[in-house]
Amino acid sequence: MTAERARAPRERRTLLAIFAIIAIAVVAGGFVYARVAATSIRDTDYRNLAAIGDARAQQIRQWRRDELAAVATLAQTPGFASGVAAMGGPVRVPTADARVPEYLRLGLTPSRRIDALVLSPDERVIASAGVDSVPLAAPASRRAAATALATGNATLSSVFLNAHGVACIDAAAP
Repeated sequence: MTAERARAPRERRTLLAIFAIIAIAVVAGGFVYARVAATSIRDTDYRNLAAIGDARAQQIRQWRRDELAAVATLAQTPGFASGVAAMGGPVRVPTADARVPEYLRLGLTPSRRIDALVLSPDERVIASAGVDSVPLAAPASRRAAATALATGNATLSSVFLNAHGVACIDAAAP
């Protein structure tokens, strides 16, 4: 019996060692699996956010192209251009005074554009489609108008807050 008694603790220690090795292997395997899964999830989230960012950037680029095209098209419309020329001339033409604001109103899109102005090179308002039109007050608007006049191309201003605290971007065309 003494030999069996001596062998029993050794078998227990062997079983305990095997159990400990298995437990450590399971914990280590779980840790490695969790790290791999976390990396995979992080990479997937990064790719998804990058795709969303790319889509939003593309939408903004398209919006910018559309806005510039709209303001350039309006500025080049023959009736509008001749009306503005008549309004800015030394002799006021009543039909031009009525026609230009109507062109501007047609260019306004609800919830996107809140006002449209025709300015002289010295920033005087010649015609307006909005209710509360004010001369260019924002430095961003002045820079956009100056850039449009200097380059001969339509341009957008940087974002600014108007008098009512609304974030705005102006489009300017020569």
